Amino acid sequence: MGDEKDQDTANEASIAHELRRFTIHIDSLAETINPMMFALSKIMKKNAKDITEYEKKNGNVEKTDRGFRVRFDSEKRFNDFVKLVMQNHKYSLADKLIPRSIMISLISQYDVLLGGIIRVLSKRQPKSMNLADKILTFSQLQNFNSIEEAREHLIENEIDAVLRSSHTEQIQWLEKKYDVVLRKDLKIWPIFIEATERRNLFVHSNGVISRQYINVCEEHNVDLPKDICVGHKLGVTPEYFKTVYDCIFEMGVGLAHVLWRKVLPDDRLKADENLNSICYDLLESEKFNLACTMLDFATKIPKRYIDDNYRRMFIVNRAQAYKWIGDENTAKKIISSEDWSATNASFRLAKAVILDDFAEADNLMREIGPRGYIDKDAYQIWPLFREYRKSEGFQKTYYDIFGEVCYLTTVETIPIESHSEKIMQVVNDIQIGISPIEE
Repeated sequence: MGDEKDQDTANEASIAHELRRFTIHIDSLAETINPMMFALSKIMKKNAKDITEYEKKNGNVEKTDRGFRVRFDSEKRFNDFVKLVMQNHKYSLADKLIPRSIMISLISQYDVLLGGIIRVLSKRQPKSMNLADKILTFSQLQNFNSIEEAREHLIENEIDAVLRSSHTEQIQWLEKKYDVVLRKDLKIWPIFIEATERRNLFVHSNGVISRQYINVCEEHNVDLPKDICVGHKLGVTPEYFKTVYDCIFEMGVGLAHVLWRKVLPDDRLKADENLNSICYDLLESEKFNLACTMLDFATKIPKRYIDDNYRRMFIVNRAQAYKWIGDENTAKKIISSEDWSATNASFRLAKAVILDDFAEADNLMREIGPRGYIDKDAYQIWPLFREYRKSEGFQKTYYDIFGEVCYLTTVETIPIESHSEKIMQVVNDIQIGISPIEE
């Protein structure tokens, strides 16, 4: 279930703004890496094909004890062949360097978020930084036009010092500064530590494993492969990147919300709006496993919500997240553990849909009517209705309520006998073009 997103401006001191920027930026990295690597693989295949064809056309291939040797009858042909081989070598390097670079950027976006969180909290709640023991000389004070400028200078120095420390030291600083526990029962902590240490290897030693990497990982109970040893070189596989992306997403959003709710308790409405929006976006983009993780957090970590509606929205969204990963039992357990009898029809509709009670859902749609909390756009786009939309009952009920066909539903599921003219209008109105990608 969704709600209206908060309207904080980009220039406002806002945790919500920092989180929007963080999630958009890391999503841009996650959704770019696969197309980039796919395109590069196509280029590499073409280059390899060009090398083979050039050898056959212009060279004399001879078999030797060590394999094959290619001879060319002119220096130009030899040089042209070398250019093709060198280009292939560059592509091979890019195949390794691009995933590393994107992973470095992924970790960097977490660092940007951390700095932004501290900056917002210090502006909104200056006492939280506890700058009383910080000293500025008289000559330094002369460089500032106001006490506020001097305070901002001290805050930026503090943030810079925090970001220059290790990621473990950063969390320790936050726990001490804001008197909050951040690592207890945090299952992703070993993954987070390994990823940040691997990032350091990519930046400082071309991915070559150091003794420090192994020591830090062992200290934080990272489950390292048995063949890991000093001198080996690490890379980034698609599976590894997905794991790190999920970890950084969970770490960043979770950290921000724990600190936000602790230091700025009066912001509970904006915090609930933001967390619900983030979780809804995960459902909408079909990142259901990550949605399960974040909705587990949303229903367990916040001790208080702005009102009971948000608590129930998190429960509904958590149930549907488990439903969409195929865990029907957990979904039913989550939704059935709550008493919905006294709630409005929207929540009772959500329960009926999650339990696949489509007949009851049809009745509740009619009860809600055309001007309820769930409007016709919500029926079309909410992930909650992704399976219910395919039912004949939904199509008939939607048409009876709104006087039109639900456009975002597969045409074949619409009762053709009763709505044939409307269906043809929809088909004629919708033009979808798909450019196939060459295999």
